[in-house]
Amino acid sequence: MTDWDSPVQLIYWPDVGDGADERPTVTLREAIRAACAATGERRAWIITASGHILRPGEVARLAAALDEAPSGH
Repeated sequence: MTDWDSPVQLIYWPDVGDGADERPTVTLREAIRAACAATGERRAWIITASGHILRPGEVARLAAALDEAPSGH
């Protein structure tokens, strides 16, 4: 079972050079939705609290699972 409310960091590559040193922490649910909204060459990568890096393919798999998850969970 996926914990959609777990804290993660969302990173885009290539970076647009916005100068932000600190990456905000969001929930996995928020990060997946933001990743799906990314356009162009930018790809979203997600780092979990345990240090696991979710690559773009894993992000896509989780996006599909989020679409199937009951609302609010």
